[in-house]
Amino acid sequence: MNDRGSSRDRLLTDALQSYRDEYRDLSDTWRHIDSKAQGTVAVAGIFLAAVFAFVRNLVTSAPGTSEKLLLVTGVLLLVAAVILSVFALRIREVVGPPLGQQIDGQIRALLQVTDTEELDERVPRFVGDQLTMWRNANLHAHGVNKAKADLVSWAQFVLLIAMVIVSVLVVLNIVTPMLTQVS
Repeated sequence: MNDRGSSRDRLLTDALQSYRDEYRDLSDTWRHIDSKAQGTVAVAGIFLAAVFAFVRNLVTSAPGTSEKLLLVTGVLLLVAAVILSVFALRIREVVGPPLGQQIDGQIRALLQVTDTEELDERVPRFVGDQLTMWRNANLHAHGVNKAKADLVSWAQFVLLIAMVIVSVLVVLNIVTPMLTQVS
């Protein structure tokens, strides 16, 4: 094999390894996004439980319209945060990387070729086919990760607003009785 062919083979091998590394990183990102979605659901669930405990106490004190509005808004936003996070966690169909069985089949077909010229011609196409499969898998994984991350980002934003609303409601219910006692 000449130097040019050897250099080309090295470059193609490096490109394949680069795609494999990228896919591994995308898979790690997928898991991290799922962890963030799970954390968002947990925090929203804790706040929802706190809101329901708070409602039990609030019912006895005859809340005003603004308190009811804040409460309903907070609950709806908490539920929205959970829903967005669950959508981020849902099972998705993804384009996977080339599987061993696919590559094995292609290699077995190449090993059947006895003509050296034909083999020299087909090997780069074999690597090119792998590059295409890896590229497609990575592009798809990147798109799915972005969609998942967008959902989690919105869930966290909605959760933050809900937490502020619920916190304001709690503070108002603590401060208001204190202010009426002082006056």
